Amino acid sequence: MDDSMFLVPERCKLIKQSKPTCVYLTHCGNFVLLGYSTGHIDRFNIQSGLHRGSYGLDSNPGHMGGVRGVVSDNLNQIVISGGSDQTVKVWHFRLTGKAPLRNLKVDSGISFFRTHQESSMLAICLDDYTINIVDIDTCTIVRKLSGHNGQLTDADFSPDSRWLITASMDCTIRVWDIPSAQLIDCFQVDAPCTSLSFSKNGEYLVTSHVDYLGLFLWANKTLFSHISLRPIFDTSNIPSVELPHSKPTTDNIAEDIETLDNEDEADLAQIEHLATLSLSSNSRWQNILDIDIIQKRNKPKTVVKNITSAPFFLPTLPGLDLQFDLSGLTNQNQGTIVNLNKFNNLTGFARLLANVVNDNYEPVIQKLKQMGPSAIRQEIVLFSPSDNPANHHLVIHYLKLVNSMLISNKDFELAQSYLAVFIKVYTEYLSSNSECVALVQDVRTNQIQGWNNLKKKILYSLSVIDFKKK
Repeated sequence: MDDSMFLVPERCKLIKQSKPTCVYLTHCGNFVLLGYSTGHIDRFNIQSGLHRGSYGLDSNPGHMGGVRGVVSDNLNQIVISGGSDQTVKVWHFRLTGKAPLRNLKVDSGISFFRTHQESSMLAICLDDYTINIVDIDTCTIVRKLSGHNGQLTDADFSPDSRWLITASMDCTIRVWDIPSAQLIDCFQVDAPCTSLSFSKNGEYLVTSHVDYLGLFLWANKTLFSHISLRPIFDTSNIPSVELPHSKPTTDNIAEDIETLDNEDEADLAQIEHLATLSLSSNSRWQNILDIDIIQKRNKPKTVVKNITSAPFFLPTLPGLDLQFDLSGLTNQNQGTIVNLNKFNNLTGFARLLANVVNDNYEPVIQKLKQMGPSAIRQEIVLFSPSDNPANHHLVIHYLKLVNSMLISNKDFELAQSYLAVFIKVYTEYLSSNSECVALVQDVRTNQIQGWNNLKKKILYSLSVIDFKKK
């Protein structure tokens, strides 16, 4: 690659000491602004790479020191630059080689710029650890923020431009409320934050830190709960937040290996008086009650036409009278009578349910977990005790299966789903059979007892969380 592929002005080819210190791409995407350590500011065209002019007089560069920041407005009317000479200058975008339109004096040398295009706000971070907020449209300083005790490393506006988040080498991350110019949040981390950025919807803040290879995500609590934001005047007791470590210690590795070995030997025991959920996917049980609606929705709209059968002719005997030739029929072609009662028409699941011994329904439950919603409902429909009274024992076993799940407090959501679809299919049959009514009442008692225990713990947890928020 030769030098013509780089954005290099003619003077930099002669003066090798000039180095770019900041860069900015215009909102339209057609131009790029470059600031140099010698104080020069140049504009280049992105497509052609041609030099389109320099800001400042022909004899003097734009700044007396290195340029630390350069931005332009959304309409490419003005260019704002800042340097180590403690000045912020406003230039006309198209008129190069001219004097600045306006000069702003700041208290210290400029460290870097951060802009928010939608609100036309510019954050100027200074070497004395303070931040000045500039309105790009009016080119005036509207806010001054101070409080950091170390060099500023990065800053970013919230999507609604109401907050400014800053980080510095004092290991603190601070949130400033721009309308009131007050500090509303501050916390200290283990290592200084080197860079940060807000997500587009304001839900998360991502940061990077010294000696940490990973990125850290911080959730915005104001989007999930009501938080009263008050100004923070006393920063002597800044809360410290420990960053999670990606590399586990030797003790943690040993504990993890021991835990895995214990899990391989035996499953975790059921916690007393607590309901546990299954590890089954929601698609395995959540849509069981809506299978009829889903099948109706997925039914093809065009009716399948039956294929017209071919004409059938019987052979006839020669003569004046119409007589069929039946000599080809033999006793082998005649049908045989089959006694269907000799065959067991139960499905594999039904046979497994019918052969349960000592009320051990665990194999049947594992079989149900492997089946999808359509298969489960189809197996229940095939019981059909009204059409085949011999299958009454399957209904009894199924109710006992659900009852055992409720008593054990395991697979709580599966038990509710299996019971709901069964009652939906056999409502009339269950209400007309005395044995089924007794079992249903027992199931109802265990279900109410399990739900009451679960409801008490949920309400207690919600009360504790609400109390902690206050």
